[in-house]
Amino acid sequence: MTMAKISLLAVDLGAASGRLIRGSFDGKKIGLSEIYRFSNESIELDGSLYWDILYLWKEIKTGIKKAGTSIESIAVDSWGADFCMFDENDKLTGNSYSYRDKRTEFMLDDIFSHIPKNELFNISANQPSQISTLCQLYSMVKNNDPQLKTTKTILPIANAFSFFLSGKKVFDFTNASGTMFFDHKKKTWSDYILYKLGIDRSILPEVSKDLWDLGMIKNALADDLGSKNCKVISTGGHDTALAVMSICSDEKKYLYISCGTWSVVGVKLQAPVTDEKAFDAGLTNFGTPDGGYTLCRIITGLWIIQECRRFWGEKNLLYSYEKMSEMINNEKEFMSVIDVSDPIFMSPGDMPDKISDHCIKTNQEPPKNPGQTAKSVYAGLAQKYKETVEMIEDVVDKKFDTLYLIGGGSLDPVFCEFVANICKRTVKAGPAEATALGNILMQLKVSGEIKNFDETKKILLNTVNPNIYIPKEQ
Repeated sequence: MTMAKISLLAVDLGAASGRLIRGSFDGKKIGLSEIYRFSNESIELDGSLYWDILYLWKEIKTGIKKAGTSIESIAVDSWGADFCMFDENDKLTGNSYSYRDKRTEFMLDDIFSHIPKNELFNISANQPSQISTLCQLYSMVKNNDPQLKTTKTILPIANAFSFFLSGKKVFDFTNASGTMFFDHKKKTWSDYILYKLGIDRSILPEVSKDLWDLGMIKNALADDLGSKNCKVISTGGHDTALAVMSICSDEKKYLYISCGTWSVVGVKLQAPVTDEKAFDAGLTNFGTPDGGYTLCRIITGLWIIQECRRFWGEKNLLYSYEKMSEMINNEKEFMSVIDVSDPIFMSPGDMPDKISDHCIKTNQEPPKNPGQTAKSVYAGLAQKYKETVEMIEDVVDKKFDTLYLIGGGSLDPVFCEFVANICKRTVKAGPAEATALGNILMQLKVSGEIKNFDETKKILLNTVNPNIYIPKEQ
């Protein structure tokens, strides 16, 4: 007898766009279909960068309405680091800052004057980062931000939208593990770090270590959305942590690249690595929904190309990714490679001009057209991947012949070829909607349709058909 299909909804919020994706499960495999997509951009006001949380909420509600009444459950995931702040009446205290806001500049040195860098790493298993939740909260403490005075609770972006839907507050493990103030040994907030930096622990809900059924969508909201019988699930809200769960590998340790606005190059492990080698290599750890960890390095991803396309679009030069790949293939002789970790590429602006300036500064030929610009970015990303892969292999003392490339970058054959050729490893590309697939898988786990995490491998084998790229001599 064929099992009736179950319909679930993943709300996948990225730093450049949001998607609502339906997952249909027939007992053997998952089918994904995009219901609704919308843009997401930070907004500048008086020198500060914010997220438009109310706009995102409006778009999420629009997408849920489009999904119809057959959805059995819904879960929200998003990028990490950023958060919403709530007062004693559970109302937003103000706009949520973007991690790209300049208020955290130079904050790390100040933090290190209170807690040494290596001590922070040993406690949190996180590499100190300017964009971290800790750095953001500390900047608010140091600058006496008025929002803090009325704040009673903070929630990561994904958990905040789950709260809007369900009325239940959860600070999930995958997000907590990357804040820089979660004690990975005690599995709770580090009172020591919070005390040393003057951050009020009472604004932090206890960490939810498990996947949770948060109950039905709130009654009044369910009436508005037409989703009276829809449960809200806490799957683990960090997008990359969920994306890692979509990889089907026979190995307990496997190497992956999750390529979206950011790139995360990492290895899936059962526990964090906090030795001196990992620290010196600039590697960080964050948790996954199965209670494990991933040791990784977070580097710039498609953000640079996204900003180039945005700039060109403002000049009425509209290039699809397919068109860019075609232009790159026509630039066989152009060999300039940018260092994608250069801070010049961190902030929005005239990205093609920044790339030209970088090439001149590094004694390389500056690009003369969009094809050359895009090629310098693709080559730069692949080169940074290679460096990071070799670092990780050295730290975990294991060589990997295969790279799992997931996320939006896996859709571009030219980009995948760059990665395979420069990293000199076989690339298995896909799924593109890795986060959404991981989101749906974890919903199935909470609902009882999947009994254990080993069962996910069988489902992934039936669901994912990766494209394989064999490295070629350049």
